Amino acid sequence: MWKCPDCETLNKEEFCVVCGKQRPVQSQTTQQSQFNEQVQQENVERTEAVESLPKKSSVLPTVIALVAVIIAMITVIIVLVNNKATEPEKEIIVVTEQPIAVEQVTEKPAEVTPTPVYSYSGPADENKIQKIRDRYNWIVDVSPYSDNFMTNSGVKYYYYDDKLIRIDVPADYSFNYTKCYYYDSDEELCFAFVFVDDRIENRFYFENGRLIRWQDEFKEIHDNKHDDEEYRMWEEKVRTDASNHEI
Repeated sequence: MWKCPDCETLNKEEFCVVCGKQRPVQSQTTQQSQFNEQVQQENVERTEAVESLPKKSSVLPTVIALVAVIIAMITVIIVLVNNKATEPEKEIIVVTEQPIAVEQVTEKPAEVTPTPVYSYSGPADENKIQKIRDRYNWIVDVSPYSDNFMTNSGVKYYYYDDKLIRIDVPADYSFNYTKCYYYDSDEELCFAFVFVDDRIENRFYFENGRLIRWQDEFKEIHDNKHDDEEYRMWEEKVRTDASNHEI
């Protein structure tokens, strides 16, 4: 490039494109200097042209990124809401503590067994006494023909028509009398013959488990004397011993 000295036009050709002046002959140094100045001028012009162009806004990427974040958040929220809507409702079990019923223990007063009242109820019914005697005599008559057996302790049992009718119990340390117990058709004790040899004899008549007559060893008769201590003692002793040997 060279600058026309007349019209100051920059030219690349040998002659000025404006005035037609021929390119003057210059030293290599001068030409190089002018060339450098032209290059610098062109660079300045290019820089100014670039700087004059509208700059790209730096806000746009930020806005784009923010919009992307918002869209992502909205997407996540929509997915969570859909999942929540499709999930079956969980049953909520509410456990309430029930008050424990405390039973109040009231101490009951000790039961006092009333002392039984024993009284004399009058003479025994002679018809009942005779019925018991008849049963006794019948048992004595059939005893030899009954089914009987004796235990090792000497107790002998008599059965008639598979029913207990008599038990003979030898004297022992707890009851030092020989005892013969006789039973009615219901296998209930109805008569007891309690003796020591032929010298001491006691006869006891029972009805429904109660002693209604006691004929003592002196042949004295005691009827229904439940108010008498000795009478009650014999009743309990005879009834208990008979029960202990029943099988």
